[in-house]
Amino acid sequence: PVLVVVPVPDNTFMRDKDETHEAMQAIMYGTQNGTLGHFLTNGPSVLPTFTIPPRTERSGGVQCLEFYDMTGDGIVDLLVGRDDGIIEVFSGFSIRVGTPHTVFSTSINESVMSLSPGHLSSSTYPEIVVGSFSGRILSFTSEPPVQTQDPPEGGGGGGVASLIERAGIPMGRLGADRKGSGNEGPGAKKLKALQAEVEKLRLSVVREREVHSKVADTLLSASPMYKVNDKFVMNAKDGTYTLSVETDVPLDLLALQSDVMVEVVEVSDNIAILNQCPADPQNGNVWLATCRCQEPIKQISIRLRTEEGCHGKILAYIIPRRAPKTAQTLSYTIKPLCLHESLPELPNDGRSMGKLTLTGGFSLADMHSWVQNCLPGAPTRLMTEEAILAFTSTITGTILSCSYRRGEATFQSDSPSTLVILKDAVTREATTRKIRVNAAVSFPDECVGEVLDRIR
Repeated sequence: PVLVVVPVPDNTFMRDKDETHEAMQAIMYGTQNGTLGHFLTNGPSVLPTFTIPPRTERSGGVQCLEFYDMTGDGIVDLLVGRDDGIIEVFSGFSIRVGTPHTVFSTSINESVMSLSPGHLSSSTYPEIVVGSFSGRILSFTSEPPVQTQDPPEGGGGGGVASLIERAGIPMGRLGADRKGSGNEGPGAKKLKALQAEVEKLRLSVVREREVHSKVADTLLSASPMYKVNDKFVMNAKDGTYTLSVETDVPLDLLALQSDVMVEVVEVSDNIAILNQCPADPQNGNVWLATCRCQEPIKQISIRLRTEEGCHGKILAYIIPRRAPKTAQTLSYTIKPLCLHESLPELPNDGRSMGKLTLTGGFSLADMHSWVQNCLPGAPTRLMTEEAILAFTSTITGTILSCSYRRGEATFQSDSPSTLVILKDAVTREATTRKIRVNAAVSFPDECVGEVLDRIR
């Protein structure tokens, strides 16, 4: 298997269908922070070719990738669907041409769960059919609104830049409208019957909702009947976390509670009114906030900042805009070294490093679970008898080396505070498990001065 080193865990891998190198296999991947990358491999070796960084720091993660010749130039185009609702088409996808460029971009305001290109209602103009988180099916076509000339030979049509959304328009009607015939055929009659049936069902749903709302004051819903799609990820560039919540029904209120201090940096697109309540530490409420949605939206994102050294949880209560009022609770863990991210390898720049040595009656699995509880990005499973991991601070740029096996663990860092936080967290976990651990910490004299110089 090919080992691919990327800055964040891979979210989507796909084989490039453009045969540019016969002897090598082309792979395209997308990541959680929105980066797109391409490389070639023949098994033993890997040749990176290009990467496409996210457009903004808040770009959504890649949900799905597809390849199709949408422009009719004989070279496949890259179709990307993201979890923030963005759909993109990149043209010029070829090693001979170079890095692809965006030719189409739009948003459906909810997560893109899948997309598929092809010919659905026209044999000439390709389309993109998209499935959203709430279950909507949308179609985008490259057919121009008004055809001024015959399409070129071999397809291609109006190009990707003229993609038009066909959401809510039955595909059968589009073909009938192009004929320009005044007589209604069997297809048009069947379509009218279906539309009448849908309208009848809609009115029935409205009546049932009215009945349900009348008893909402006396009856309580036992289980919330709506889906939630959420993520809590770190932004390495500024050391913040993004909490994104999406439902398949409109949101009314998002309440947040935490037993550690949290600072709100930004609420997405100013679509919600943020209200931070006075803290109540005696009851474990160090931070309380509510986000009330002004409009019937289904997705909200909040950027948060916290400090290292504290550990706790953030609870999110999701209340939709529907009767009766119900809520779903989501929990997110704040780890002691929450502003660190994993590295493929440590830089060899001659830094002065402090050392933390732990010995005792712990197993490899014990120590690895303690490291996982302290640091984000630690692997979920180990395949060797000794673990060697590397991390860096997204705020100060300091590094942390972890090496441990059964009964012995060594941690090295150029930040004294990192080793102290790690020592306190591990000894606390060991005490809870009633495992005896001996700890020894040492720092060279020049370590503190070098860290202060690097921060300045």
